[in-house]
Amino acid sequence: VLSNHEGLHAQEYAIKRASKMKLAAKLSFLPQIDLSAFYVYLSNPIKMDFASQKQPGVQKATNQIHQGLQNIQQNIPPQVLTPQIQAGMQGVMQGFGALSS
Repeated sequence: VLSNHEGLHAQEYAIKRASKMKLAAKLSFLPQIDLSAFYVYLSNPIKMDFASQKQPGVQKATNQIHQGLQNIQQNIPPQVLTPQIQAGMQGVMQGFGALSS
């Protein structure tokens, strides 16, 4: 009679459920660790020819950057610019100048 009683079976399942919920609550306080990995092998190095990729939008953006750098260079007081900074800025300006032409 006791082994077939539905109320007792329901209580057994309730006890099992409660123990599982207790375990889940404990596990929720453990740190979560996520791992992922990605690997790509290319037999040849990546090469891009930016000169052939010049598009009107890219050209316009390059010109704007070049003009902005010129404005920055003109507005900085000369006493702030050390020779190293000036040489670095000239290199950057030449690089963007070459891209914009």
